[in-house]
Amino acid sequence: MNLSLQKLFFTFVLLLLIQRVSGQSCQIKSDSIVCKDDFIGFEAIIPGGQASSYYWQLGTNNTSTLDQPTAQFNQLGAKTISVIVRFPNGSSCTASKNIFVHDRPVAGLKVMGSSNYCFSQNEVCIEDTSTPGQTGSGLASRNILWGDGFAQTTYNPSVNNKSCYSYPGSGKFALVMEVTDTKGCYSRAYDTVEIYHDGAPKFSYEFKEQCDSVVLCLKNHSTYDTSQKSAWYWNFGDGTIDSVNWNPPCHVYKDSGKYSVSLVSVKGNTCIDTTRKPDLVNYTPIHFNPDIPIDAGCMGTTFSLSETWNKTQTWEWSYEESPSTGYRFLSKSRSTSFTKDHPGTFPIRLKVSSGNCQKTFYPDTLILRGPIAHIKSRNKSLCTVSDSTYFCDNSDLTNMLSINHLWDFGDKYAASCTTHTALNQNVGSNCNFSKDSHPIHFFQAEDCYHVHMMVYDTISGCKDEIWTNVLVGREDPTTIPLTITGNKSCTGTGPDRTVNYSVGTCSEYMLNPDSAAGNHWNKNQVKGFYPATADSTGWITIGVVLLGNDNKECPGITSNPICTDTIWYHKFLHLNKQPIPELKISQQHTCFGSPMEFEISDQNNTELTSLSWDWGDGTFDTIQLNQSDSLPIKMKHTFTQKGKFKVVVAAVNAHGCQNNDTIDVSIGFNMHLANFPFICAGSCVSMRDSVYYTGDSLNYWSMSQRPEKVIWHWGDSSVDSTSNTKCYALPGNYQIKMIAIDSIGCVDSLTRSIQVGGIKAGIHGRHDSLLCSEILQMFDSSSVISLSSGEKIDTYAWDFGDDTRINTVKDPFHFYNQFGPFTIQLKVTSNFGCVDSTSTNLFVIGPEPSFEFVTDTFGCVPLTVEIKNTSKECSQWIWYFGDPKGSTLATKYDSNTVFTYDQPGIYTLHLYGADSINNISTGNKQFCSATYSQAPQKRQVVVLPKPKAQFGIPAKICVDQSFYAVSLADLTYTKHNWDFGDEGQRSSSNRNQSYVYRKAGN
Repeated sequence: MNLSLQKLFFTFVLLLLIQRVSGQSCQIKSDSIVCKDDFIGFEAIIPGGQASSYYWQLGTNNTSTLDQPTAQFNQLGAKTISVIVRFPNGSSCTASKNIFVHDRPVAGLKVMGSSNYCFSQNEVCIEDTSTPGQTGSGLASRNILWGDGFAQTTYNPSVNNKSCYSYPGSGKFALVMEVTDTKGCYSRAYDTVEIYHDGAPKFSYEFKEQCDSVVLCLKNHSTYDTSQKSAWYWNFGDGTIDSVNWNPPCHVYKDSGKYSVSLVSVKGNTCIDTTRKPDLVNYTPIHFNPDIPIDAGCMGTTFSLSETWNKTQTWEWSYEESPSTGYRFLSKSRSTSFTKDHPGTFPIRLKVSSGNCQKTFYPDTLILRGPIAHIKSRNKSLCTVSDSTYFCDNSDLTNMLSINHLWDFGDKYAASCTTHTALNQNVGSNCNFSKDSHPIHFFQAEDCYHVHMMVYDTISGCKDEIWTNVLVGREDPTTIPLTITGNKSCTGTGPDRTVNYSVGTCSEYMLNPDSAAGNHWNKNQVKGFYPATADSTGWITIGVVLLGNDNKECPGITSNPICTDTIWYHKFLHLNKQPIPELKISQQHTCFGSPMEFEISDQNNTELTSLSWDWGDGTFDTIQLNQSDSLPIKMKHTFTQKGKFKVVVAAVNAHGCQNNDTIDVSIGFNMHLANFPFICAGSCVSMRDSVYYTGDSLNYWSMSQRPEKVIWHWGDSSVDSTSNTKCYALPGNYQIKMIAIDSIGCVDSLTRSIQVGGIKAGIHGRHDSLLCSEILQMFDSSSVISLSSGEKIDTYAWDFGDDTRINTVKDPFHFYNQFGPFTIQLKVTSNFGCVDSTSTNLFVIGPEPSFEFVTDTFGCVPLTVEIKNTSKECSQWIWYFGDPKGSTLATKYDSNTVFTYDQPGIYTLHLYGADSINNISTGNKQFCSATYSQAPQKRQVVVLPKPKAQFGIPAKICVDQSFYAVSLADLTYTKHNWDFGDEGQRSSSNRNQSYVYRKAGN
């Protein structure tokens, strides 16, 4: 039997004998198993009375004299706990109990490489690599806190060692995995993951096109989280990459092609998001192409002008009439046409733009060739056959290349030959045809001759022709007809009252359309109208004067007077008076729904037979009048719409003559009130109202000096006429009514419904305090939705007061890793945007061991120190004194502790404080502990060795001669007591002491 077994055997025998002697029996109350490094408490159950002392054997070499000691075991296996209890009467009892120290499982947590950290596809998978402890207890459960408030519990975790989770939000999350074995021992493993926000990168763009390039300017609208490991780069599609500039400089493309532009965001090592705009840049260099198919033509030619590049945005065509006039605007269309009523040379200018590219072209000069045929003549009207008639070509011959003429005098009495003086053909002959530019012809008989001239260009082919009459002899006025077309038999100036005249004469004439109206003769008049008649009976006499002609601009000889004659067409035309209706109203603005009265009269006092009303609102009325009806006529109308209307009345008289009058009226006013379907309780709403008269953009209702005003009924019995802003404190449905009053007292109103919602944040099931920092505690949130229909809580934002926030979980789990007071805040947001928050205070109670030194911590061996336990929230303590023997002391009370160091050295003290609780979240018995430690100078004891006391004196000392004794001791000594052997002593703080011997001796 080895020594330890012998010792154990004799101890057992001794206890048995003591028990027999004492006659007392006692028991030990404690758990039968304990996890490594956990505290376990023991209590002696005695039969009765009060014990005087306890002596505990706590496992290996630890002892205690406490009534309820606590032990901590860091070695595995079976342990025997014994106690001897003594009583004041000298009796005692003993008890022993076997416990077993189980090893903790080894928690292992590995984030799998297949995990995806991009928010939209994120899935984090954990491999549980945990193993049982050395004592072999199987794993019973696994609890994973994913760091965002969500927790997963798995039983029999060895069957499935993989767990996956997709985070509903991005951010950094602390993973905690707790594994528990079948004996209730647990351990934890920790890791951190980061879910990257991968909202698609956003950017906007604009182009600045130039003539030889296109410039692309980009603006980054992405949300950039500086707390995440983010990077980004731009890919311009032409081989250019920019990974430096958040908003890059504008990029220039000069080569033709299509370019796709991308913004790539890289978060972490694997999360890549790309926003790509395919073929964003489709660049083709600008090639403006003015096109003018022909640049020369005869009079009457229309030139086509166009620009064919399909990206042109603006055009401005202009032409130059002459160098002195400059360029005149022609068109702003891509394609246009150019015509002129006279020949000439016209340079064309085109200004074009595409984006910022602007150019000016002078593509061509248009040549418009004559002729424009025109004849001047002398002796055009002859009273008798006497003189020759002279003809002059007065045509516009601009830009003609080869000028030729052909005259046909229309003279059936003349020879059918052609005179061409330049070629000496038929010179002196009175031919019916001529190619001269200024021919002469003698008409041999009285008649009306129709002379034709054609002028043409044999090179360009341009030509024009004209006719003129030559009268030889007098016309018989009685045979000259006057024809009138277009007459409506009523006076008036409208387009339907135009009169067309046609006088059947060979010569020119002058016409007086109404001889009774005065001497108003007009040459060759063909149109006119009669606003009234000079004769009260309505009859009109028209005068016509037949005119001869003697144009002296054309050279020639004349000896006869010019023939004239006058013709009167008496009472040729009869016109009836048209009515001139006059429409009046007392006021042009009235209230909607109120009838408006109109008054109609006839300024011409004709006999009205009917009035037709177009009210302008889509309704019409017609009334028939009798001879007995007197003017003015009154008519009422109630408009079915608000707004501004043009009222037209058509008056018809007994002769069927009609005329109109119009007047504008304004009915009511327009109102608009924007919808505010929902606000949150405690919020204010400013109603956006718009009130205006039709056709007037000014809002007079907002002008303080105007009579218009707005009154608000807010739906809660409050009325306001000064402000359009209302704050609602309570939820509910409110009918807001806006009443508007205009300048004449017209009243109108609009009603809008507004829903005032609200939510109430609340935290229930909470605790005011939690024990231990490593507890997993669930807070159940409860929020009350307001009375608003359809409103519900959308988001939960928790702030646990320890720099961790959870934004998506309604009832989150949380892990506190520190002690102290915390304020937990909950903010909830509804689907309508209402927000409310609440908070509660929580104190995480955990062991806070601490101590103070009562005595000095610096001294010589042996050094006894007294330590005051100043801990908080601890129920059990173990002192670790740090001496070579590894001395510890388990205590249950926070009284002062005394310890003696018997060897020199520097010793670090630790006070281990602990408590044990049941974790209601996991069901495990949880052990909480902490070790007190401060700066080194606060928790160290310095024990000095006792140095030898040495000194030196002179080898030879004379009587009555002073000498010094010099201390050679360690500098630790600061005070010296000197004994010089002749009963002379000195005490000094000085290391050197002087002395004098008064007699000789040893």
